[in-house]
Amino acid sequence: EGPVTPETPNIETTVRGHIYGVDKNWEEKGISDIKIKVSEYLRYQNGFPNTSTYEFIQFVDSTFTDENGDYNLSFSTTGEGSNYFIEIVEPSGYHFFTQKKEIDSLGKRNTIQDIQCRILYPVELQIETGDITTYPILLRNHNYWGSFHPDTLKNPGIHNLVTWGLGQNE
Repeated sequence: EGPVTPETPNIETTVRGHIYGVDKNWEEKGISDIKIKVSEYLRYQNGFPNTSTYEFIQFVDSTFTDENGDYNLSFSTTGEGSNYFIEIVEPSGYHFFTQKKEIDSLGKRNTIQDIQCRILYPVELQIETGDITTYPILLRNHNYWGSFHPDTLKNPGIHNLVTWGLGQNE
């Protein structure tokens, strides 16, 4: 029980990978300008077998994907954390299936399995509440991938909302 021993400081590690999106036609394409961060955590052993918790320490470096969706990033361990991850900063218009992956081999060149996202498109809605007398109303847009963007209607009238969807008007 308690924290595990942090990694030795100044272990130089390289991480590279590819981020791609799937559009409305299920076509894959590399996604540029996605921010990738390397995060450092300290792992704590719990009292139960094979269970751990992680305490965030800091972000140690970052980069952006190039025009083909590729990234290549070198960083050094700080000596404060035991586990390192790549994390994706999800911009509007994309839904990532995975936002964090552990870097398994410190001190080596790591290739992270490709990370897929779904390209979303803005959807404008106009909702008229009519004779509804009980407020607030919570709306949820559950797209195929399970994410939602809640909007609450607090009074009667016509409400214009923008959310994200999987298709696009032609």
